[in-house]
Amino acid sequence: MSRDDGFDVADVCTTLYEDPKVKALWRTLPEQGHMSHALALHMATLLASWRHGCRVTVYEAVPVWLVPDTELIAALQSVRLLDRAGKLPARSWRGWYDPAAERRDLLRNRWRRANAKRTARLPRVDSAGTATPGPSGPDRPYRPIGPSSSGARAREETLQGKNGRTTLADLVTPEALAAAGRKP
Repeated sequence: MSRDDGFDVADVCTTLYEDPKVKALWRTLPEQGHMSHALALHMATLLASWRHGCRVTVYEAVPVWLVPDTELIAALQSVRLLDRAGKLPARSWRGWYDPAAERRDLLRNRWRRANAKRTARLPRVDSAGTATPGPSGPDRPYRPIGPSSSGARAREETLQGKNGRTTLADLVTPEALAAAGRKP
């Protein structure tokens, strides 16, 4: 398993506690403490499975502060919230995890294509430090970046003022820096 197989966030239905299997578990475990403990075991298994990107057993998933009570695990298995191996049922897992993994893969592919396009437009720099333009196409011709580009020209025009004589060099004189309270 690669580090990217799992998720940091799990898809969980907001009606989990209204699920018929959870209601059946309540009929099996009508004491609130046992019910809460069993649901914590189930949630630990669900979250650990999402984190690892595969179904894990309740014994692998149980946090250090929670006891993996065999009677409660048996109750979870009897209502099919866990299978015989103590994992989330395969059909349920595939129904939730696979669509999320597919969405992530589509998004990753979209980002790869966008990054490849972006990288292809960048100028290439050889070992001597000389920049050569990247490939250009009909959709986006190569435009050199530098003082002659429209953005630099617009900044320079903004700095010139009304008389057209103030330049960036005039603004960064030792006197201007001293007037601003900075050392030249």
